[in-house]
Amino acid sequence: MAVRSVLSPLRLSGGQSGIGIATGGWAVRQGRRHTLFGGDGPDTIRRHPWRPSYAPAMDTSQRPTIEVPGGDAPTELQIEDHVVGDGPEAGPGVQANVDYVGVSWSTGQEFDASWNRGQPLSFTIGAGQVIAGWDQGVAGMRVGGRRTITIPPDMGYGAAGAGGVIGPNETLIFTVDLRSIG
Repeated sequence: MAVRSVLSPLRLSGGQSGIGIATGGWAVRQGRRHTLFGGDGPDTIRRHPWRPSYAPAMDTSQRPTIEVPGGDAPTELQIEDHVVGDGPEAGPGVQANVDYVGVSWSTGQEFDASWNRGQPLSFTIGAGQVIAGWDQGVAGMRVGGRRTITIPPDMGYGAAGAGGVIGPNETLIFTVDLRSIG
């Protein structure tokens, strides 16, 4: 069976849903992995080389850490839900209040974190107040959720970089906790 990975919504057991890398079919949640049923039999989503490591995975009250994986940076927006929240969903036109940690793919160095300031970042989704990768990457999250968003340069700061802290054409990795909306 040929396996292809696509970024797609997943339907998980227990009524949960999320966005992730899938080979197609329905997903059954099994701890930290999802087993997909379709094609010639079950396939398991495994950690892809581009997926950042994070810890602690399930405790959104604790500051996450991010390790940049080896290999080439992805060229498309990548979204991985670690915790699917059980609160209201954030969508276009909604104010999102998030905690986050941001790391540069090329250096592995943290360049910003709301955790350092002790105050969440607030922005309106889809209003252009943040980079495009954030507008698209935070949309669809539920309050209480934790998600890692890997943002290619064209959806981040591009060739200009940002403030001498983010280099030109840098791929960015953010782990985001959606605290509230509205």
